[in-house]
Amino acid sequence: MINQMNIDAIRDERLNQEHLEIQLENLKSVYKKKTFDIFKLEKQTEAILENLTNIDLEINGYMQELQILQVQIDSMEISLNNARSQVPFENDYLNRKSYYQAAYESVDPECFNLIGLENEKLMKVLISLDGLDFQIKRASELMEDLAEREYVCFHFERDIENDVERISKNNYAYKSEVQLLSWLKSIDIVPLILVNSVQQTALLDLIDKKYIWYDICNDGHLLWGGQATSKMEHFELLEVADMVTYSNRRWKRYTLSRNDSMVWKPCEGSYEVLTKMIFGESFNHDK
Repeated sequence: MINQMNIDAIRDERLNQEHLEIQLENLKSVYKKKTFDIFKLEKQTEAILENLTNIDLEINGYMQELQILQVQIDSMEISLNNARSQVPFENDYLNRKSYYQAAYESVDPECFNLIGLENEKLMKVLISLDGLDFQIKRASELMEDLAEREYVCFHFERDIENDVERISKNNYAYKSEVQLLSWLKSIDIVPLILVNSVQQTALLDLIDKKYIWYDICNDGHLLWGGQATSKMEHFELLEVADMVTYSNRRWKRYTLSRNDSMVWKPCEGSYEVLTKMIFGESFNHDK
């Protein structure tokens, strides 16, 4: 009896040992697999980090290229302005005006009509015109702000795909001043025209009904140069404008003939003045 018990105990012990050995082998197999998985993850992590490093280097390279391109663009803009300053203002004005007059009847303004503005919206239309890059940027910032205040705003953009594109609520970009003029000739509205360059008067003078917002946004030598005729156009704009503003207090010196001129920055404007003009009350007390 005792021998049988010993035999059973030995057998059970062997079975337990075999079971433990099987479990150990299974654990070894799992451990090897997990170790291999960790190794693969480490390699993948190293590869990702290497790619991120390469991407960072590429981004830094692109940023340097962008900086170089921006310097080149700024230089080209200065050269363009210098070239324009060499062209007599009278010639530039007459050429532009003749072009607009000859072209506007032959273009289709339907791209503006498709916007479908209601009558109450047509009473609050603000438009900025073509200009140099810094003028377009300033105008688009002003238009973006005023569009949020329920004005319908159109600003010039050269590189949009369609003739007119909706940027945001009440805020549109257009790329053809000829189409703009054709549209304004075809409807009965009195838009507020934002002018920040004397060169824009060639188009401005062809818009029959309008309020004029004259905005000084840079140094005088960039805006009208050294020609006597372009300076006189600046003074003419000061006289006829319904509202005169400047982007920086440094430019106030160009508006001294207008006691009502004021600094105007996006989100920091005298909006009640625009409201008065919408209802026909000019801010120019000399008119």
